[in-house]
Amino acid sequence: EKAGIIKPGRPLLISTSQARVAALFEERCRELRSPFLVWGKDFEAREEEPEVIHFRGRRHAYGNLRLGLAGSYQTRNAGLALAAVEVLSEAGFRIEEPHIRRGLAETRWPGRLELIQTGTRILLDGAHNPAGARALARSIGEQMIPCGRLILVIGILADKAIPQILRALVPLSDYVIYTQPRYIRAASAADLMRQGAVFGRGGEVCPEVSQALGRALRLARAEDLILVCGSLFTVGEALAHFRALTGEPG
Repeated sequence: EKAGIIKPGRPLLISTSQARVAALFEERCRELRSPFLVWGKDFEAREEEPEVIHFRGRRHAYGNLRLGLAGSYQTRNAGLALAAVEVLSEAGFRIEEPHIRRGLAETRWPGRLELIQTGTRILLDGAHNPAGARALARSIGEQMIPCGRLILVIGILADKAIPQILRALVPLSDYVIYTQPRYIRAASAADLMRQGAVFGRGGEVCPEVSQALGRALRLARAEDLILVCGSLFTVGEALAHFRALTGEPG
């Protein structure tokens, strides 16, 4: 399905580490006479420190690039974007280094490792599939976990890989509040708790997201972190809830 976007004679850039996927893309590019640019060969990026990267492309290299998005996996995302910028520059688009630096630094993605301060730290992340949940778990382990407890508020859609998502996140938590967004495909909070119980963490069911957030805030101490995740719908309701409390526009 993803290979369907490849156009005749137009470059394709990939950063996948899956050899079978890369081989499929390469074969399709050969058929269409499309330039094929690959992470680690034609371009790459490395993390110099949290949210700061170094990029190497075919023509340019940039150091001390600051990212507006948190998470170590953003290094690969930013490197791929910069490689695309290099291709566009070669095609005649005027994109200079100041544009690149400002663009990376000012990028924002609501609900993706978004930290909200309400007296208690609240971290929002969609993490709606196993890969996203594992990436979130790594980010917490690397840089975001405080000295206090981690209180998890999680709501997942029923057609997602629920056991794998729970496996990545519940063991990191000290307490879990299972909830469900107002969406027809949402898994029931009770079913999530039943599946999450195998990981041996204390928890409870709060069927409404706003109710779950209120409960988490009552449980949390100043040094604790509340993590809201499992679905973009769950995070969306959480953002709307906190914006209503603070008077921010939705």
